[in-house]
Amino acid sequence: MLTREKIVLKLLSCFPEPLDKISLVKYVFLLRHRTMLNTMSSFYDFVPYKFGPFSFTLYRDLERLSDKRLVVLKHTEVSLSQLGKSLLPQNTESLSSAVSAAIADVVSEFKGYDTNALMKRVYRSHPWFTVNSADISSRLRSRFKPGQSNRLICTIGYEGKSIDAFMNDLLKEDIRVLIDVRANALSRKYGFSKGQLSSICQKLEIEYLHERSLGIASKERRHLGSRQSYRILFETYGKRINTDDHDSVRSVSEVMERTSSALMCFEKDNQSCHRNSLANAVSSLNGMDINHL
Repeated sequence: MLTREKIVLKLLSCFPEPLDKISLVKYVFLLRHRTMLNTMSSFYDFVPYKFGPFSFTLYRDLERLSDKRLVVLKHTEVSLSQLGKSLLPQNTESLSSAVSAAIADVVSEFKGYDTNALMKRVYRSHPWFTVNSADISSRLRSRFKPGQSNRLICTIGYEGKSIDAFMNDLLKEDIRVLIDVRANALSRKYGFSKGQLSSICQKLEIEYLHERSLGIASKERRHLGSRQSYRILFETYGKRINTDDHDSVRSVSEVMERTSSALMCFEKDNQSCHRNSLANAVSSLNGMDINHL
């Protein structure tokens, strides 16, 4: 079991009655932003959504815990199951005293808040996460409008990022179209396979496009390691996209001219990714500057 899942179980054990899901998300958010858990890289990240900060990864973990019969998931509520309560000591015994103290401190401070009061407290302290909220005033929302990346060829890699951190980065740059340029849009990491990613993008009002022809087949990336091997690969790729796949490059260029968009692949370092060559090819068509996020 993941450490972050153990933390969720420990948190739920602090509430004798079922906890509504909105409040649970806010408690986990407060743990992330107000305690030592902000240094835990594998803990939950958040993205602005309908009721403030939200974590798609947290909801996925709740489903996993439900599948293990450790929690009871209802439409709006979540609680420890009887099995979850009985196994709580052995499931959480590896948590450090510092983590347990952090959970206790947050629960002690906010347990008297109802859902609305908890949301308002989070909104006041973390206004960025209100930008997509359904129940926040338009005046407050306009004060925290995301940046504009129109007229820029943005690129981004998801290596080392959770799906929530990745989507949060896109929203901060006001990216409205995500152009996936992987040959195979599959990933063992939650949220980054085509079906999951497309669904999450839709929820956040970001259009998802998969330009498979502009990817590089995995067999061509075998045995890469030296700068020379990367240079040869990207030179070959550059020639291909400027000849055989020129129409696809032009199509991407037109999208990026119309709407703030980002080319997406895996690698964190754009110099180790073909999206760098693709961005240069697009720039040669439309004259736009490149911004590697």
